Amino acid sequence: MALKLKRTEGVAFVVTLAGLAAVTATAVDIFLPAQPMIGSTFGLPSGAGGVLIAAYFLGYGPGMMLWGPLADRYGRLPPLYISLIAFVVLAVVCATTDSFEVLVAARGLQGVAGGGGPVIARAIARDMGGGARTVRLLTTMTAIFSAAPLLSPIVGSGLLMVFEWPSVFWALVVFGALLILATVLFIPETRPRTTDGAQTSPSVLNSLGILLRARDFNVGMFLTTTVFAGYAVLLSIGASVAEKPYGIPPQLFGFLFAVAAVASVTGSVSARFMATRLGLERVISTGTAIVGVAGAGFLIIGAGTPSLPVLWVVVACYLLGFGMLFPTGTAKSLEPAGRMAGLGASVLGAVQMLTGAAAAALGAVMFDSTNFALSTLMGAAGLLCLVIRAIDVAAQRNTKTPST
Repeated sequence: MALKLKRTEGVAFVVTLAGLAAVTATAVDIFLPAQPMIGSTFGLPSGAGGVLIAAYFLGYGPGMMLWGPLADRYGRLPPLYISLIAFVVLAVVCATTDSFEVLVAARGLQGVAGGGGPVIARAIARDMGGGARTVRLLTTMTAIFSAAPLLSPIVGSGLLMVFEWPSVFWALVVFGALLILATVLFIPETRPRTTDGAQTSPSVLNSLGILLRARDFNVGMFLTTTVFAGYAVLLSIGASVAEKPYGIPPQLFGFLFAVAAVASVTGSVSARFMATRLGLERVISTGTAIVGVAGAGFLIIGAGTPSLPVLWVVVACYLLGFGMLFPTGTAKSLEPAGRMAGLGASVLGAVQMLTGAAAAALGAVMFDSTNFALSTLMGAAGLLCLVIRAIDVAAQRNTKTPST
């Protein structure tokens, strides 16, 4: 065990864990600039590319329910390797198909495979003991993997300047292969295979019941799910909004998105230091307040046609709050999970991604060559986060009152 703990103290361990957590962020964000081009290639509207985002999330959500229980029973590493290998194989299928239907199906299955990395990375973080150590690890991971929305769209845009859209999927093949190698080298087994039958189906159901009765698990799940739903809308139609009302070509959207993504990195880094000094709850409140302000801003500008700088300042504000709220809300949710961390991460991720898929699909359906759909849906998500947090704070005060 001493060897394992020593390995988990290294930079390579944290960076690899962040890379695993960023599988989906990379798989989605590198694809963003290619959405309008893919629609045109198959003779479909430019907004049709958003269907591929929804397909990935639809596979990713239920798929996450698969990997967590497997990781709790068979150890973290065997399911992780299976998911990464499948992710690479399906990226090859996406890159080589000439059928939009096959592309959608392969993208959905890639979402199933892509759930292994984030779920098991979170479970490994919780295996480190919970509490402040897990909070620091999750916020550090988020700060690092926030480079995915910062760099991936730029990489995607750069590839589209030289190659056709399949190149973004070939890039995912390389990314997945590198993650497999890094996992072999730097990630130890933090929970060996269970051999006492403790993880049979009834036990899993009982564990699920325990989780769903824990207030912190539910509050963290609702907060992270809601803020992610707004982010999923941006992923779904952000490139189309930039192209239609504002004339930003797909090849340049990655650079525009990266400007806002800097705010997400800033939020995660800030949460890393604020959690140590102020505590988890205050950081969650701060992130929620920032997202709420952005939500109000979206609803104000959504009725008109703001300039691109004004719209993107509000987007950046939302991503700043997202960068703070998503990792800290995840830590709050997983704190009661203990040895059920795999199951907890699965449930958390599945709810987040299914809701994100619905939000992405709704954004694609509502898109009408203006910023209305983007502003309305992201605005509603921001304000709903405020409501959820207000209810949580009130419940905490009511719980403390009898003992005072």
